[in-house]
Amino acid sequence: MTGEEARGGNEPPAGKKRTGAPRLDSRLALRPKEAAAALGLSEGTFRSLLPRLPHFRADRAVLIPVDALRRWLEDEAKAERAKLEAVKETLAARVRATLNAKK
Repeated sequence: MTGEEARGGNEPPAGKKRTGAPRLDSRLALRPKEAAAALGLSEGTFRSLLPRLPHFRADRAVLIPVDALRRWLEDEAKAERAKLEAVKETLAARVRATLNAKK
């Protein structure tokens, strides 16, 4: 067993700092700094989003469940696509109305 396997594949070797986004395949929850890195956001930006995100406090630690974060992200993306489709439909209707008015 390698040192990485013994540490569960998530911890850096002794004396080394973790860089980049954490591996999510074996994690149940993330701390805000880890979740921010996974989303490619600054920690400050992530913390400003925290009230809208699925999270809970375990004593003083804030934890964001990985599966809930994935679902939230998918739901947000779907909502954004739906908004864009509604805007496209509204614009198309206005163009049609303008063209019909000119006839």
